[in-house]
Amino acid sequence: LNGAQTLNGFAGDVALMVLIGAVLIALVVIVAKRDQGWLERTVLSLAMMLDLVVRRIFGRGFFRLGQVRQGLLDFYTGLEWARARPRYAAGSLAMNILRSFAGFASLYLAFLALGSNAALPALILFYTTGSLLSTVSAMPGEMFLVGAGLAIFSRLFGIPRDLALVAILLSRTITFWLPLLVGYLS
Repeated sequence: LNGAQTLNGFAGDVALMVLIGAVLIALVVIVAKRDQGWLERTVLSLAMMLDLVVRRIFGRGFFRLGQVRQGLLDFYTGLEWARARPRYAAGSLAMNILRSFAGFASLYLAFLALGSNAALPALILFYTTGSLLSTVSAMPGEMFLVGAGLAIFSRLFGIPRDLALVAILLSRTITFWLPLLVGYLS
């Protein structure tokens, strides 16, 4: 990886950002549970702002307020379910963490397979950014948005464009298409 030496100094910063992110998520869940009106106003405002941006870019909206409200209702239903079944919720969380780790490992191994001496802090940021873009872009064209976002971040992290593109495609093949093939064959 080009510039890997400069990214190694971010290891502590990455750990700190993960810790701060986890605390913020925990606080949002606590506030969301206690003040459902605040969460609903915040989510609806964000959805309307995003819809305005999408409308300006594509000429048509993406969000419907009924869908957003149903998503909030589903969120609260999920919180109640997790509260009533903590072992299942812990198992689900553990599986999600394992899936995230496997996705990161596939990206790391893709870079290694392509002969890149991948800096772990850079790849952690790279993978986390891709996951965030994938989650945020829950709409058609997700692969394009994630790919474009990762291409931009690869340049910021000093990863050569061609290497990043091949590694992303290899990693996505391993984490997305291979399980589908295995499921289909079984």
